[in-house]
Parts: sequence; C-alpha cells; structure tokens
Amino acid sequence: MDSFEMIDQIIANELSGEITVEEKQELKQWLESDPANVELFDNLKYYWSTNVNMADDDLDDFLKDFRKTFRIKKTIRAIRYPGIASSLALIVTIIFMLTGSFQSDVSNMSWITRGLDPDKNYLILSDGTTRELDKGHVSKEFYTLQGSQPGENKLIVSRRNISSVSLPDGTDATINSMSWLTFPSEFVDGERRVKLSGEAYFDVVEDELNPFVIEIHKGEIVVLGTTLNVMSYENQKSEVTLIEGKVNIYLSGGRDSVKLKPGEQLVISENDYVINSADIENVSPWMDGNFDFAGRPLNEIALLLSKWYGVTITCDPIVSRKILLSGTIERDIPLEELISVIEAVHPVSFEKTVNGYSIKAAQSLK
Repeated sequence: MDSFEMIDQIIANELSGEITVEEKQELKQWLESDPANVELFDNLKYYWSTNVNMADDDLDDFLKDFRKTFRIKKTIRAIRYPGIASSLALIVTIIFMLTGSFQSDVSNMSWITRGLDPDKNYLILSDGTTRELDKGHVSKEFYTLQGSQPGENKLIVSRRNISSVSLPDGTDATINSMSWLTFPSEFVDGERRVKLSGEAYFDVVEDELNPFVIEIHKGEIVVLGTTLNVMSYENQKSEVTLIEGKVNIYLSGGRDSVKLKPGEQLVISENDYVINSADIENVSPWMDGNFDFAGRPLNEIALLLSKWYGVTITCDPIVSRKILLSGTIERDIPLEELISVIEAVHPVSFEKTVNGYSIKAAQSLK
C-alpha cells in the first residue's frame, strides 16, 4: 500500500476487531517504518480503551476540519461499523496533537465528547440532557426527577474520581475513574440490564426471576444476587471477581460460558481466559482510595495510572516483560511523586512526551 494511504482505516479496523490478515501486515509495516508510529498507535489504543464517543454533529465538523488541514490526499471513507467513526476522530485528534495543531493536554483530549470538563462527573439523561454532578452518590430520585425518559442514562466518571449510583431495582454500583455505566430509569419486563466500560463494584439485589445482566466488552455477566468487581476497559484484559453469590459469564464471539464461585477471578483476554483465586479482602482497593499493584507488570500499571491521572503512559516492551510492581499506595499522591518512587526502586525512567510519559528501561535491563 503506497505511503500507507489507508492507515487510518486499517487502525480503525484493528481497534474495532474487523482487521483482515492483509491489513495486519500493512499495520505491522507501518509500525516498523517509524518509531513515532508506535507511540501514536499506543496512544490510540489508550483513547479507544476509554470508549468516548463524539456527538454526530461534532464528529462531522471535526472530520471536515481534518480533511482541510491534514496532509492526506484521500477523503475519509464512509464508516461501516458503529464506533469506527469515533476511532477515526480519535486518530485525527492525536495526529493534530502530535503536529502541534492541538494543545498537548491529553487529559482534556480524552473527553472528546466536547464541552465536558475532564475533572467533573456527568449524567447524560436518556433525552440527551447533560447534568454536571458533584463527586458523590447519584440517587434514583435524582435521575427520575431530572425528567429522564425511557431509554438509557449514562454516568460518566472523570479522572481521579469515583462515583456511585442507585439503580432502579436498588442495586448499588460504585464506578471507578475514566469509566462509564449506562442504565435505564426503570427496569421493565424483567430486564435488568446495564452496560459498563471501565471498572465498577456491584452490590446486586437478589431476584432469581429477573437476572441482572452486565454487558462488558468481552461478553455478558449474568448475576442472580451477588457482590462482584468488574474491570472491563476496551482493548485490555477484562477481570470479573466474585465476592458473594454466583454469576455466569457468557464470553463474546460464541466462546465458552463460565461459572464463578466466591473468591474466584475470571481474567479474559482476546483469545483465552483463566480462572484465578482472588484475595477478596482486597479485591477493590480503589474504593478505599488506594492503588494495589499486586504483582502486576509495569505495562498494566501504566494503563492503570493513565486512567487515573488522565495522561498517556506507554512502556518499552522490555520494561513490560521484566518488571513487576507490588505494594499499596494512596491514590491521592501526585503523579510526579509516584514516578519518583517507581524510579527509585526499579531500573526505569519516565521520559516526558508531548501527551504524557514513556517508560524507558535502564541500561542494566537491556
């Protein structure tokens, strides 16, 4: 493919899971052609994982500006799948940012819905009305009295924040930073269904006749009356940790269904899954205001910090393979202080980039 002219479409197909074998090869060649492309692609995967969508009118205007400004001869083609248009908007956003046409504050760029403050929480009602929230609890009375109509409401939790909501059946959900939960104003016809992108802790009201269903990127969780923690950011592993009760998880793509027992954690990757024992005494440290690194590799920690602080943090592959972090630290620590702690105990350095940090290996690791 000359000059990688269709690379925006190929990346969109990769992020949405629609990429072909030939396109994978083109993507590989593009990544190998320039180190800057690797950083760009890592940034795009981060933005895709936040699952932010532009309003249609804003997207149209944005793409018009892109066609006028960026040095690509072709016109952006019609989009076949929901979400790919959003990914193209994310692609051109970061291209603009890296070429100086946008400010490099990635924490603001992650809220591409436009007009939303990246430090505030929002409830978007089913009629499209947006309500700015304080950092506390969202009651059923609040979204009912706000005039929500039949359809889905969307609770958006910003960086460095946590929020909670009482769902129509009395189920309580606590939502972690950079996460979204959609839910109706009323559950009707026995359907108790919500959609999650990000991380949440659910205390589900028991109702055996009407199971509670949580849609995540990699499947559906069917809950009968349960306490569980769910982490499901797009384009990274999903985790379902059962504390009490019982759940069935139906994996997307026609894969297996999985039953969990209390104290078990299901980890779902793109092509596989594994069931591990879980420390249920410390399954959701984020609810207590802590990071618990729990022996995770540094690339997973980078994603965790990216979502909390609202910046983009990428890792050298050698760093990801060789360094695991353990321990607990309060989440209100400034990022710069946390970076100093990590650099003091591990042979890595955090190098400032235009939109965050890149973690590099010290010479002793190479």
